[in-house]
Amino acid sequence: MEEARETATFFVPGIPRPRKAPQWGKGNMRSGGNELEAGWSERVHTATLIAKRKFGKIRGPVKVSFLFVFPHPKDKTKYLERVAKEGGVKLAEPGLYITITSTDSPLAKESTPDLDNLEKLVLDAIKDVMIEDDSRVTEKMSAKVWGRRE
Repeated sequence: MEEARETATFFVPGIPRPRKAPQWGKGNMRSGGNELEAGWSERVHTATLIAKRKFGKIRGPVKVSFLFVFPHPKDKTKYLERVAKEGGVKLAEPGLYITITSTDSPLAKESTPDLDNLEKLVLDAIKDVMIEDDSRVTEKMSAKVWGRRE
């Protein structure tokens, strides 16, 4: 008999930003972050705190799904609107759609390596709020797609 799984799904509006890697310059390491990254990280963290109040903390190994939606470039407006209309779909609002689900896989590896870049920033922001630690993420799905122009 399979155990019931906990699931939390929530949205973070805005333009997704990656975690910048630290850089070396003249023998000194400099942080790779900037104001845009810090602002996006704070948005993700705040949305996660709100989601935690609604869903509670999900314990044990988890799988996460991230859908990063970016505003489309101006030169693609007509094409994407036509394709969306023909397909009967709406262009999504720019932002991040997150789903966190507990998993009971006996083969789950609950340790490093961690995910990085766009995913790393999000995992750092939700760590200790919705999940115990980002090393416990054992499955993931990510996509970068165009969405509605802001």
